[in-house]
Amino acid sequence: MYLAGLRRTAKLEVHGQQSAVRDLIERGQPFIPCYWHQQNLLCAIYLMDLKAKSNFNAGFLVSPSRDGEIPARLFRRWGAQVIRGSSSHTGAQALRALHFAITRDKVSPANTPDGPRGPCFESKPGPLMLAQMTQAPIVPIAAAADSYWQLNSWDRLILPKWGARIAVVIGAPIRVEKKLRTTDLEPLRQALQAQLIELTDTARNIIQH
Repeated sequence: MYLAGLRRTAKLEVHGQQSAVRDLIERGQPFIPCYWHQQNLLCAIYLMDLKAKSNFNAGFLVSPSRDGEIPARLFRRWGAQVIRGSSSHTGAQALRALHFAITRDKVSPANTPDGPRGPCFESKPGPLMLAQMTQAPIVPIAAAADSYWQLNSWDRLILPKWGARIAVVIGAPIRVEKKLRTTDLEPLRQALQAQLIELTDTARNIIQH
């Protein structure tokens, strides 16, 4: 009920590299939407709106536990692909499932690089490894809302209120060369983390003005 009402009433404003995203979708190129765990719901609303308006093949990694049943059913109802797995408990299995979703099914699965347990706003190398394996670019995204609740959780998850104004900012796609060694990914991890922090600041500034 809450999510259906939120999708119906939220006022989305999209800024940044919209043309890069449109180009990827038009070329049928899967990509990896990447955003902080705190902004999970804000960015998922944007991705579902993008799906409704284009041929974007949205995907979401959902826990294989019973707790994941409700979000899995919801995403499927909205027409998104659901990949069951956990980066903490079934990491290798989840990575294989994401790899097949991208390369075989042309899905663009969302990724939260500081999840599932944090630290908040500290990127892990997972999305870079997935991008290297699949040659799908990472698209950094950040979002902010003008009216919301915030959970007392490790990520301080944002729950926008019905009718909230939501600013979404899209960053420049990041590509990871196949030939790079694992040790070479650290500068890219730092760059992804810095870009997501900068995009978050931009989204918040847009909302405040």
